[in-house]
Amino acid sequence: MSNNEKILYTIVIITGLLLIWWLYVPNGEVSTSVFPDNMSIPADPPKLSDLPFHMAFVDMETCLRCHGEGRQINLKGEIMEAPKIAHEVRDNCTTCHQIPKMM
Repeated sequence: MSNNEKILYTIVIITGLLLIWWLYVPNGEVSTSVFPDNMSIPADPPKLSDLPFHMAFVDMETCLRCHGEGRQINLKGEIMEAPKIAHEVRDNCTTCHQIPKMM
């Protein structure tokens, strides 16, 4: 492989990595154009807590069982408060909220 080919491959790889970074790394701003009525959306929505039922998104109704009106949950004797959602209901919670990573 010649030096020119190596330089070309390096430029292509760096450009690709920059493009991926530009597309997928959040910049602290969330466009509100995808939400109805241009409602104000926080730039950093709360991450889901590390609870067994937060490890995968099932459907909106499952999330609303606890977060629709806010609810106390008894987990092995520990009472936890599921906060009421502070925005309108959306079809997929994980478009904004991150699912905890499994260790």
